[in-house]
Amino acid sequence: GVQAGALSVIGPTREKFASAQYVEMDDAAKLSAPAYEPLESGVEIGAVGLPWGTGPLAQRNVRYETIIVDTAFERYRIRFFKFWDGLFVHFRGGSSVSRSVVSLSSQRRMQPFAGRIALGEQQYTVAFQSDNRPRSENATFMSYAGASAHLDEATRLDPSLFDTIHVIPLAEVNQAI
Repeated sequence: GVQAGALSVIGPTREKFASAQYVEMDDAAKLSAPAYEPLESGVEIGAVGLPWGTGPLAQRNVRYETIIVDTAFERYRIRFFKFWDGLFVHFRGGSSVSRSVVSLSSQRRMQPFAGRIALGEQQYTVAFQSDNRPRSENATFMSYAGASAHLDEATRLDPSLFDTIHVIPLAEVNQAI
């Protein structure tokens, strides 16, 4: 059986990072790469079984540790900072209001059309420079850094590809056969 209070990994989380801080790039590569791109930053953890079955009240105390480094590089520590209880009460009260019938009808009045355009995350493909066809079926990546690493590995294995392939956004890929 599932143990009460057990946690499991729900999936990866993504945050925006500057790739040039983690990968050695020349100036041309820095200019052509996105300034920030979403990369895996950790995992999301949630309750196993019924994640919303918490009972009448679930209380969490939130504490922060703050470390300040000033210009003289002296380190000051503020041990633990208790977050304001009133702010949590405010947020908890707001969540039920946002799901109320009155709020939902007002939202429908402001956005009367159900159809919407959804944009996915930017993806990148390693493609041939001559016609922007993908190099292979598995040459599409969620980040520019991942596509660049694939391009570097491909040119390392086959140096003749150096001037024939490049990294482009998925929207620029030639879909014609």
